[in-house]
Amino acid sequence: RCIRDSSGSHLKEIEVVECLSNAVHAQMSKYYGSKVAPERERYILFQELLSPENLSHYNTELSPELWSFDDVKAVIDASVGFQSISISDASREALQNVQSIDANELCYLYVKLLEQCKVESDSLKKEDVAWVKLRINNKIEVGGVKVLVNNDFNLRNIAIRVGGEVAIYDWELAVFGLPLRVLVEFLSFVITDDWTDDQIHEMVSYHISELEGLQLVTFRMIGGKTS
Repeated sequence: RCIRDSSGSHLKEIEVVECLSNAVHAQMSKYYGSKVAPERERYILFQELLSPENLSHYNTELSPELWSFDDVKAVIDASVGFQSISISDASREALQNVQSIDANELCYLYVKLLEQCKVESDSLKKEDVAWVKLRINNKIEVGGVKVLVNNDFNLRNIAIRVGGEVAIYDWELAVFGLPLRVLVEFLSFVITDDWTDDQIHEMVSYHISELEGLQLVTFRMIGGKTS
């Protein structure tokens, strides 16, 4: 794939794949090398072409029911693996084009998105809007370090091989940010109507326990007022 993007994504994805491939090669599409020629505006990344016949889950954005709880946990494990590697000094040095973001500074954008959804959706209940606003304004203070976040963690960028191994790809939008961003984004694509609140809570708790076990994150609620 030839990557060209003025925002730095053309360098960012190459950096991320090179940094992570040796440690977690089984959880990515295989990396074979890169060719960078700035004078010709060429930034080429050589990776495995994933073959659908060797995958049980591939481009499943229209088939979220294919994802079992074990599949979801396997993706959580893989994402935590990436995040644990990304905090080393060597990784930080290698990932010079990966920006750091503060999610709390983006709360006003989530409020605007919520207001727009309310305008466009007749089915969005007032109590649901109030519930989301409460959780936006009652921010979560996150301790620890920021970790590598794919930032485009949808089912077009996550595959499961026939043997059960996870393959995560497309890192051109990666940032350093809140580790739970990965889970929230992923679950928004795989949750179906038959998921219960207890099952969602189980997945969130599983992810948090993995992160806390590696001392990647701690949580403390801080107050805010609804609007």
